[in-house]
Amino acid sequence: MKQQLIISSVAFNIRVSPKKALTLLEELRSDIWLSGSDFLQNPIIHEQLQNTRYIRDNLLVLVSAGLVRQKRGKQGLLYQLSDLGQSLYQVQSTRPQLYADIIHYLFFTLYEEQQGQGIDISGWSWVYQATCRLLWDARPNVPTFPEQASILNDKLLMEYPEYTKGVYADSPNTAVVWLRELQPPFLQGKGKSCKTYSRSWCSPELLVLGIDRLYRRAELPYNTPLLLVEQIWSELSQLCLMEVALLEEVLEVARSTFSFLKVLSGEWGLSVILERAIIYSDVL
Repeated sequence: MKQQLIISSVAFNIRVSPKKALTLLEELRSDIWLSGSDFLQNPIIHEQLQNTRYIRDNLLVLVSAGLVRQKRGKQGLLYQLSDLGQSLYQVQSTRPQLYADIIHYLFFTLYEEQQGQGIDISGWSWVYQATCRLLWDARPNVPTFPEQASILNDKLLMEYPEYTKGVYADSPNTAVVWLRELQPPFLQGKGKSCKTYSRSWCSPELLVLGIDRLYRRAELPYNTPLLLVEQIWSELSQLCLMEVALLEEVLEVARSTFSFLKVLSGEWGLSVILERAIIYSDVL
């Protein structure tokens, strides 16, 4: 039986937004430990996040995603940027498209990383990945948010029957808010005119991380060929939100960019070889 899904009391809701999260990352860039009250003393944060609940919700997601560290001090929880958070914050100002792609990867894969470690699973990450898959499969049409929540609840019940709280009604809406940060876009238009289309490009870094994820999921030794069969391409497409033909173009750029990645063409089609595990400093 699968591990019971653990969803925090705040789940993944509309209070957790790209703008609010970036504001907190910016405040933490000085690399000192800050408390919740320290954040509120900053007038910009006070204006944008308004109260301690909004700060808490965004910090919970940033901590879970590995961008922020936390520890308990004499006056409560304290927060500091992790090494990954520092690197990603620096990338944001120079390569905002890569920043958005890496955030997307972290959100998409967190719950399965936790599942593999046998620790509590972030329900908001499950919701984020399930929403991405739902929208990819339904393209170009975009179900309404109530329809998305209903579909996700059915999926949740099937995968984790012991979990009874269900998906928050606004969780798919929040996932869409983050997906709109991706450039080139996956979502185009708004409201009833909103459609989804294959992204025309993604960062080679996102694709390389996706390949590394598949090595780990298959428990395939590094420096061993991974044959790009239909199921493998499907997994990469759902992560990158791109059609296979366009992903092949990104793969060629990744091959010429990263020395640890090789692409082979043989009788059975394309294969990739990752010489070693990928760490975030390889792509940031």
